[in-house]
Amino acid sequence: MTKAKVYKGVACLEMVSKDGGKWWYQGGSLAYTPVLIREIRAIRTGVLKGKAREVMVTPLLISGKEHLVVMNLPRTDTVELKARGLWPEDFHVPHETTDYTPWPEYTNNNPRAISLA
Repeated sequence: MTKAKVYKGVACLEMVSKDGGKWWYQGGSLAYTPVLIREIRAIRTGVLKGKAREVMVTPLLISGKEHLVVMNLPRTDTVELKARGLWPEDFHVPHETTDYTPWPEYTNNNPRAISLA
């Protein structure tokens, strides 16, 4: 079970944000930015250069160029990733079940209101 905020159907990406934090601000210019899992088409795994941390990444178009963006797995709906067949079989699952966090009020409980823009 995870103790971090997890929204149903949402993956949390670790992205630099010129506008500051989105949902989960982490100081400096790093923000945890939500993306709907239904919009994810591929996932890759690997180890960050210079670190022993195994990560899961998804390709994302940013300013017309594809970048691999790291997922923050404790804040990602891993249950949904598995249900959609995106979870690699040999990758450690940080939590098997999830207590979902209610959607923020500004979304009016509508996940389509989320935007990365």
